[in-house]
Formats: sequence, C-alpha cells, structure tokens
Amino acid sequence: MKQQLLAILFCTSAVFGQDSLQTLSHEELLTWVAEHHPLTSSALLVLDQADAGIMKAKGAFDPTAFAGRYDKYYDDKTYYSLFDAGVEVPLRGPFQLRAGYEQNSGQYLDPENTLPASGLWYGGIEVQLGQGLLIDERRAALQKALIQRELAEQELLLQVNQLLQDASTAYWEWNLAFQKTLLLEEAVQLAADRLDAVRISAVLGDRPSIDTVEAGLLWQQLQIEYQQAEMELTKSRLALSVFLWEDGYTPLLLDPNTVPENEPAIIGQDTPTPVLPAVHPALQSLTFQLEQLEIDRMWQAEKLRPKLKLSYNPLVAANGDIPLAGFSSSNYTWGVGFSMPLFLREARGGLQAVGIYTEQTWLKQQNKTTELQNKSAAYFTEWEVTRSLTDQYRQTVTGYLQLLQGENTLFLNGESSLFLVNSRQLYWVNGRQKLLELEFKEKQALNNLYGNNANYANWYRSRYLQP
Repeated sequence: MKQQLLAILFCTSAVFGQDSLQTLSHEELLTWVAEHHPLTSSALLVLDQADAGIMKAKGAFDPTAFAGRYDKYYDDKTYYSLFDAGVEVPLRGPFQLRAGYEQNSGQYLDPENTLPASGLWYGGIEVQLGQGLLIDERRAALQKALIQRELAEQELLLQVNQLLQDASTAYWEWNLAFQKTLLLEEAVQLAADRLDAVRISAVLGDRPSIDTVEAGLLWQQLQIEYQQAEMELTKSRLALSVFLWEDGYTPLLLDPNTVPENEPAIIGQDTPTPVLPAVHPALQSLTFQLEQLEIDRMWQAEKLRPKLKLSYNPLVAANGDIPLAGFSSSNYTWGVGFSMPLFLREARGGLQAVGIYTEQTWLKQQNKTTELQNKSAAYFTEWEVTRSLTDQYRQTVTGYLQLLQGENTLFLNGESSLFLVNSRQLYWVNGRQKLLELEFKEKQALNNLYGNNANYANWYRSRYLQP
C-alpha cells in the first residue's frame, strides 16, 4: 500500500506524464498522515519519555553497593584502620535490607569499633514505622511515573486527533476546489460551444452580430472564474501537501493527476452522534492528573507523621569458611530513631497547595466536559441542518438545470434570446457552486464533530496503540 500511495503522492517525471487520474480517499490520507507525519513521530517520543521516567523512578529501588576504608597513621603508628563494605536493598514498602562485612584494626580503636580480628558479618532490616509507613517519596515517584505513562498516551492521542482533523480540513478544501474547477471547466466548454454556434449563425445571417459579443463576454467571464478556480486548486493542493511526508523526514508533493474522493470516511462509528464517547483523551488526561495529585496529597499527609525508624542487625564473626558458623541470637545491634518538626509548616503548606491544585484541576475537568458536550451538540446540529439544506438545494440546482435546458431549446427554435440563455447558465453555475459549498460545510461540520468527540483519536488508538 505504501508504494501505491507513494506513486500517487510523490511527483516524479513519470507520474507527470500520465493522463490517467489517481484517487486519494479520505481514509488513505488519514492512514498516511498517521504513519508518516513528523508530528506523529514526535508525539510518539512522549511515550518513550514516559517509559524513561518509569525506569528512572524504579532506579530508586535499585540495590546499592557501598564500601569504605578509613586509616590514620601518625608517628609511625597505625592509630586505626576501618573497613566497611556491603549492600543496601530498598523494598517496595517501608523496609530496607542491609548486609555487609566490617573489619577494623589499630592501636587506638574506639571501643565501639573493636571487632574480632577476622572481622564481622552483619545483616538486618530497617523499618519506617511513622512517616514512610504507608507511602514514601520513592513509592510516590514510581506511582506518578506509571500514571504519567497513561497521561502521555492521552496527550499523544490529543495531538494526533488535532493533526488528523486539520488534515481532513485541508482534504475537504482541496475537494471543494477540485469540484469547482470541474464545474467551471464544463461551463467554459458549454459557453465556448455556444459562442462557436452563434458565430456560425451570425455569418449565415440567422443571428445579429451583437449576439457574438454577448456570447463572447460570457465565455470570457467564465474563463476568468475558471482560472481563479485553478489557482485555488493549486493552493489547496499545496496546503494538503503539508501533511504528506515519507517516514517523517521527506516532504511529498501531491501530484496534479491525483483527485479526491467525494465521500468522507466514517471514523469510529456508523452514524454520527452528539454524545461524547465514554473515553475522551482530553477528559482522561485530566483524570490522570487528578490521580497524580491524589498521590501528592497522600505523600504530603504522610509528612505530618513523625519519623520513627527501627533497625535490627544480627552479627556473626567471620570464623572459618562458613560465614554463619558463629551465629548467635545474642549478637546483634538494634536502634530506634525519632524526629518531628515542631510546627509542620512545610507539610501543612504542601498539603494545602495540593488541595488547591486538585480543586483547580477538578473545576477544569468539569468545564472541559461541559465545553465538549456543548460543542458536540452544536456541531451535530450544524451537520444535520447543513445536510438538510444541501438536500433541498440539490433540488433547486436541478431546477436551474431544467430551466437552462428549456431556455436553450427555445433559443435554438428562435423563441428566446441569448441574454436569457446566458442568464440561465449563470444561475445554474452559481447554484452549482453554492451547492458545492454547502456540501463542503456539511463535510466540515462532520469533521468538526469527529474532532471534538475524539473519533480520530479513537481510530488511531484502535489501529496503532492497541496491544
């Protein structure tokens, strides 16, 4: 499919020489933009960034190896030589494991550093019984990073949704310009044929010469409008080409022999509806922000508790080849630590700030929900009304065509004037152009409805993000 679309989209000398027309459908455009536009590639990097954030947060739970040696030599004496090495293992909870080996020597060791000559093995656990029991900074950071991954996906969907909506707008503007060009090309040809017929009739004496002037003026007027339509078609083709890239690096130019499909792709559902989908990325994004703020609230509330740390470390002399040979439950160290700010202003201020941010985000979510619901109802009403007007005006244009055909028959029978025929043709041409504009407004209203309801985002998710 990629090679076929490249043949359609990418202008080469071989393609320029072709007379046959290639059709680019709305869904083919969406697929190409979703897979190759640089903004899509850039948005996908947000997911990689979120994954990197998760890895960084998990790093706080990585085991840590440590080692240290501290010696003092003075006046040709070894005052002390202290050596300590081991590993610390944080756990997903208020626990931390610690194990190591310690060996000290020297003539002036402090009593607390005096150990067996072979050294001492130790291992134990440290438990947070106060602040950090329910949640701590490491666990909070990891939980927020996991939510950030979900939030990043919603931000990706919002960007892609807007991109596909903008691409669809450019597509339907290109379609409108193309249809107007076809219409005016047909009208110019009809005016040229009539001018030739009037000239022949004037030469034969069946028509006054002034009729050739009137027929020529109509042809010139339509020719000018046709040239303007071609200019608009070129501009719209270039505007659509902004969305056409190859693998996010090489811009493509829409081939002049490529024509649009006149019907929009149904995105996400068979029938348009004013009801918001159950999952909307804009609302989901705010929901995930509220979840992150709830984690912040829990952590700030946890800071109101005092720090109470309990540690216990069994001790084993390093005797022989078996490290635990000298184990005894009587050999251990333990400790307890307590600290607490007297005013708790940092924790109370942080908790109050999180509460304010939460309320702001909640209000923003309520406002966004109402805004999206109202826009959805407005776009749906616009689409229904425009569709009804289009159907009605289509009958009007059919009437203009019947009048033109009837007036042309009377003119050929000598029962009408060229002025009336030209007037009927202008009514028909202008009516056709107005009908095309109504059809464009109908498609654009549907496009706005799809964009507001995140149908493009759901279409992208079902194709590219589902496992």
